[in-house]
Amino acid sequence: MKISPLVRGSRLHLSFSLALALGSCDSSAPPPETGDPSGGLADALAKTLSQACPMAAPGDEQARQSCADALTIDPLLRERMSDPFDWGGQKSTDTLDMDKSNRTDFNPRIYRRLYLSTFMFTGEHSVQKAGDTVIIRLPVRFRNQLDPGSFPYPFWHSADKWTSYETTRELLFFLRAGKLVGALRSADRDPSRPHRDMKWDGRWTWEDSSGQQPRVTLYSWAFSAGNPYVADLDTAYRTLERALRKETCLACHSPDNFAKMNPLELFSYPNQALSGRKQLVAILDANLMPPATPGTKPGLADDGGRAEIIDLARKFQELGDQALAFEGEPHP
Repeated sequence: MKISPLVRGSRLHLSFSLALALGSCDSSAPPPETGDPSGGLADALAKTLSQACPMAAPGDEQARQSCADALTIDPLLRERMSDPFDWGGQKSTDTLDMDKSNRTDFNPRIYRRLYLSTFMFTGEHSVQKAGDTVIIRLPVRFRNQLDPGSFPYPFWHSADKWTSYETTRELLFFLRAGKLVGALRSADRDPSRPHRDMKWDGRWTWEDSSGQQPRVTLYSWAFSAGNPYVADLDTAYRTLERALRKETCLACHSPDNFAKMNPLELFSYPNQALSGRKQLVAILDANLMPPATPGTKPGLADDGGRAEIIDLARKFQELGDQALAFEGEPHP
């Protein structure tokens, strides 16, 4: 359960849906608008992404790293991306309402560095308008041959999710009131694209000779080497994560989304948990997590235990704010 401060409105385990008018076929309707409804942002976005993440071999780790580094510090993306930023898969090609598709909330720096960098861009784009939303469509190719530890989590835990990444033709970016509020993998798929057969062994995390995996989920990958808050932030997250796991919170706040939250808030990986750091404190203060079930009240029954978790959550929030501020990230 979560509370979101965005213009989408407050949400408590419920998604706030914004109906998008797709236009009228009535002959009395006003003529269609001319010009670029994105105000030039579509051109700039396509150019930025294609220059930072051009076509390369789908297993080229250096190309992915260069792409991630460029996207992390890009001023256009820093300025225009909302916090949190929604990411997911389009429900169907007939659905242009982002809020009707399954999404996960991310800190924008983490999204562009961790997720957006797994795609390569051609520089092409198209634009369409749906109600108060402008949709920027960008053709992509997915880097499906990277090392398993280079993906945000094992996408292949779900065959359909893995295929959706491999075969999506476009990413759809949603622009509202001048802000990029989210992006979806298009439901329009190209089944002829190369497939990599991946088998999930049931582990969300693992260790190998190079250390903890997936390595890209660690704060050492998300932040610059000189960031003085990284070590303390990692410690704060690990302590909080253990406390949340003890209360079975991670049964819901994990990639398989057992509770069917929309949008989902992840707490099972270090850098992906940054998005929910403020909402977590608020929801624990209100004692609304875990949610009520038949015959039970919401919240934690042990007030002393809840107070300890709130203290851990506040420390995590504070260090997350400081680490992001050190990198020059906007602070909403």
